[in-house]
Amino acid sequence: LPTIIKDLGYTANEAQLWSVIPYAVGAVITVGISVLSDRLRLRGVVMLFSLLPAIIGYAVIANVKSARVKYGMTFLMATGLYSGVPCVLVWNSNNSAGHYKRATTSAVQLAIANSGGFVAAFIYPAAQGPNYHKGHTIVLATAAASDLGRCRVLANVLHVMKVNRDKARGVYNKYAGFGDDRDPEFKLVL
Repeated sequence: LPTIIKDLGYTANEAQLWSVIPYAVGAVITVGISVLSDRLRLRGVVMLFSLLPAIIGYAVIANVKSARVKYGMTFLMATGLYSGVPCVLVWNSNNSAGHYKRATTSAVQLAIANSGGFVAAFIYPAAQGPNYHKGHTIVLATAAASDLGRCRVLANVLHVMKVNRDKARGVYNKYAGFGDDRDPEFKLVL
């Protein structure tokens, strides 16, 4: 981001300041989406749409030369990449009953998610600057591949709906009092 802003004609120090704005917008949108998903209790449904702005942003930024357009796309990228993260983290915890299961699923989820930082350190070498076409294309491909992940999220949302219906019909009554996510009193979050 500082490289894009520097291409707009700002000094290195000014570029650092201007790089805050897309992240600030992304932060506000992230909080708004988090509150919305919490109020509606539809975390999975919100996650289905949260990455789309990032895909659009990376598709454009990987293929244009204009620094102004690239800077504009960073707003979409920040919004799309960060807005779904709280939903993902909380959805996993919401649908795991029991302290040990919740702690384990959260730890595994965060370990897998943080492995992306390792990869990111190598896909943006300075030699590719200032356009970083290869790095942007790799991130775009990863985000687009998440469409497969989006299909899994949709399948999980449908499964959660079915389990909640089955619990309401008494299919899970044999697990009453177990205190885990099979317990009919434990409602899964869409």
